[in-house]
Amino acid sequence: MKTPNMKKPLLSVTTKLIRTKLLSLTFLACVLCSANNVSAQNAYAGTYPGFMPATPTHPEFYSGEISLGSGWYYLQFANGTPFGYYAYFSPDESQLFIYHLDMGFERVFDANDANHGIFFYDFASRSVFYTSPNTFPYLYDFSLNAWLYYLPDANNPGRYSHDPRWFYNFATGQWINL
Repeated sequence: MKTPNMKKPLLSVTTKLIRTKLLSLTFLACVLCSANNVSAQNAYAGTYPGFMPATPTHPEFYSGEISLGSGWYYLQFANGTPFGYYAYFSPDESQLFIYHLDMGFERVFDANDANHGIFFYDFASRSVFYTSPNTFPYLYDFSLNAWLYYLPDANNPGRYSHDPRWFYNFATGQWINL
């Protein structure tokens, strides 16, 4: 029996599948926002008062990232804290999405602050998080109105808990999964 010649690496195929799913989610979000006569950016701003989406650019938050090839990146901040592995997915110039290997799909907005912070719209929890290179893995969750600590994966350096994702909620003093 002859083995088929696999020309594309698995990572490339996985990247295409993720990109296809993300574009589908983006299309759905645009349809829903259009049906309600609301732009996607204003939808986030309206849901989270005080949250003002910035002009989409490549945020300073990602300074120091290392390209791993096939569209994947790794980021460790200057203080030695790993952000982890992720890939960018941008349907157009006005939007920035990432697929983080542990966090999942995230819509990214540059906070344009002195801390080089970013806002994430987290598709898994349907929440907006804020973090910066100096605070990650601490995230502020606007839905919970609380600071969270994202639990690292003790068995995999540079990775975080996933499936489920564990966070320590400082407001309640309890571990939660999102």
